[in-house]
Amino acid sequence: MKKSLLSVLLVIILASPLTAVDYGEGRMKLGGVVGYPVLAAAFGYPVTDNMEFNALFGFDYRNFYMKKVTTRVPVLIPGIPPSFSTREVPVEVEDVTGALYLGANLLFNLVDIGIEGRSFPLSLGPHVGVSINFEGNVRIDALANLRWEYTFNIPLNLFVDVGLGMGINTNNKNRTVQFSGLFLTGIRYVF
Repeated sequence: MKKSLLSVLLVIILASPLTAVDYGEGRMKLGGVVGYPVLAAAFGYPVTDNMEFNALFGFDYRNFYMKKVTTRVPVLIPGIPPSFSTREVPVEVEDVTGALYLGANLLFNLVDIGIEGRSFPLSLGPHVGVSINFEGNVRIDALANLRWEYTFNIPLNLFVDVGLGMGINTNNKNRTVQFSGLFLTGIRYVF
């Protein structure tokens, strides 16, 4: 009996967002993004009717740190049986370490573009991203972020982000300050 009651209660809780009418206004959004330079989880929270705070946490595959590592590989010597012919030769290879990414933006609604009676909000705002790789190198980006999104009649939100700006990369000693870009597409559950 307890399991049946718990199952019914769980279904009611999970299905309750489906009965709400407006999924785009004043609701939190949780999902994921993929694109350049990150693969991340995304969270959005509307601060006001025209302003939304977003946070990203994931993996930055642009801020790889490559270092040369010497490893030894066996080499066969021709004309000598394999049991006696192997010797080790040092070879340099690049060891790649990835980076953790934490980003946040504050987007302001510029205009609601109406297409066939549906609303497609266009927002603009600052985006700050920090990626730290496992070797301790840090990259900090400050971008102007433009987002175009759509919220379906079901609790699902799709968006595309494009950002341009500058970044500081401690990994690159020759060019510490660099041009930086961002292109993401994401899907989020609205609750």
